[in-house]
Amino acid sequence: MPFGNGGLFLGKMRSDNVGLSNYRKVQEKGLLEQNLYLFVYNNSINSIDILGLETWRCSRKLGGSDQSAVSQYAKVRHDFIKVEDDYYSFGPRGSRFGSKGRVSKNTENDDGGKCHTMICDDEIFDEIITEVAESYEPNYAVDTNEGTPQGFYKGLFGYKNCKSWTTTVINKAKKRYFKYYKESKECPKCFNRR
Repeated sequence: MPFGNGGLFLGKMRSDNVGLSNYRKVQEKGLLEQNLYLFVYNNSINSIDILGLETWRCSRKLGGSDQSAVSQYAKVRHDFIKVEDDYYSFGPRGSRFGSKGRVSKNTENDDGGKCHTMICDDEIFDEIITEVAESYEPNYAVDTNEGTPQGFYKGLFGYKNCKSWTTTVINKAKKRYFKYYKESKECPKCFNRR
């Protein structure tokens, strides 16, 4: 939306200088951090942030947050969620084969393009998914694959691994998001439903 003089356009979180194809100022949330251009991975010339702050689904190889990105279709991978500048990941408190689960915040990163699928670009959705991710801690089991008997029963009893937890958090957030917009009688900005 245009405003003022000088060819500036008001974005969701920042104003954009059309002539430079660049944002005029740094991301509001990053002002106290070293990396002031976090919203474009510290490269405001070659990277863009068309939609502003958003929620992403991310994947990496197993073995720790320093592992490289992996295809979202890889059978063996660790999935996590990025909401604005925060990362939410799910793992075990004890045994990987059956224990209480734990949500970890900001133990992951997007080095090397781990975040591959934008879920939504709406501040309302960001608030909802953050609340769901921080509060949903089911039991954890790495082997919740429905193709095995033990995985089937663990899944049946509510055990989740990082992939199924990520999917469940996104789906729970979508459900609450649509409920919010239905009650507010406004149109949702994401997940165009026909």
